Amino acid sequence: MNKIYFGGLNELRAIAALGVVIHHIEQFKGMNGLSVSNANLSFLIHNLGKASVDLFFVLSAFLITYLLLQEKSSNNGKINIGKFYMRRIFRI
Repeated sequence: MNKIYFGGLNELRAIAALGVVIHHIEQFKGMNGLSVSNANLSFLIHNLGKASVDLFFVLSAFLITYLLLQEKSSNNGKINIGKFYMRRIFRI
């Protein structure tokens, strides 16, 4: 199977990761009494973390579905689930 690369997805993943990190930093600061005093900024940071996690899930679902469809088309309509999960485990 040829190596597949979607340009721009790594950048989206980096933006999503940064959003999660910012959210967690603010959570940690809030646990220590240093929360953001501006309610609008606090709301924005909270939603940034949630949206970033959603973006991660959407990107992962797209890539996994694409890989499964590629395997199905190249193997006469069959997917070897065991091999698929082993590739995912080794990827992680």
